[in-house]
Amino acid sequence: MKMAGIAGTVAAALALACIVPQTSFAEQLKKMFQGYWGQRSELSDYVTRGVFSDQDEHMIFSVEEILSDEVVVSAVVRYEAKDETGEKWLATKGPAGSESYDENGNLRSTRQLRLKQNVYEEHFESSSIFLRTQSDKNVQYFEMDMDFRQWVPSSMNLTLCYDLPTKTNNTATLDASCNVPVYEYTLKAKNQEQISPKYYEPKRMRITPLSAVIYGTTTEYYRKMQKMLNGHLD
Repeated sequence: MKMAGIAGTVAAALALACIVPQTSFAEQLKKMFQGYWGQRSELSDYVTRGVFSDQDEHMIFSVEEILSDEVVVSAVVRYEAKDETGEKWLATKGPAGSESYDENGNLRSTRQLRLKQNVYEEHFESSSIFLRTQSDKNVQYFEMDMDFRQWVPSSMNLTLCYDLPTKTNNTATLDASCNVPVYEYTLKAKNQEQISPKYYEPKRMRITPLSAVIYGTTTEYYRKMQKMLNGHLD
């Protein structure tokens, strides 16, 4: 899972997203709610399985599982070779094959396997992780992770891009709608004068087992500073 920082300003609102688990704040959130949600393994009740499959004469390709809160999306993909030609393709030209490593030895599986979507004119793509311990020469597993840094109430149809031995540049549409519990809270300070936010004021929090996103509005001071930087101070 990745950690996302400050999201962009959308309609004069500022969103801070912490995708657990990373950074001290995200770790605190994780510990705080771990007893409430239980261990991560219990999320298996919410996983959508048997999402998509395709094949050619040498390979069976399938999206086995998907988990989403519409901020973070995680999917597990499986390749299964039907014959020796399929095994050779996995070993050489597949997402974890020898030809998928760059000159520094880094795996570039996203060239052949990725999720993508455009949100508010921003282009998002997933990372792909080769699950080596669960794979062998005949079957390979990958985990694709994607985060949007904030919750966007829009269509969660993602484009899946993948290759097969005799069919390259394939695409399919995956439904990545939220399938985990969502908890939303209104944030209100007991003593507003003691807080006096300088740049933004937190308004609400959206929490799931996968992410925590704090939304707020920019302050008058922040807007004035932006005008100064842009040379539009009245």
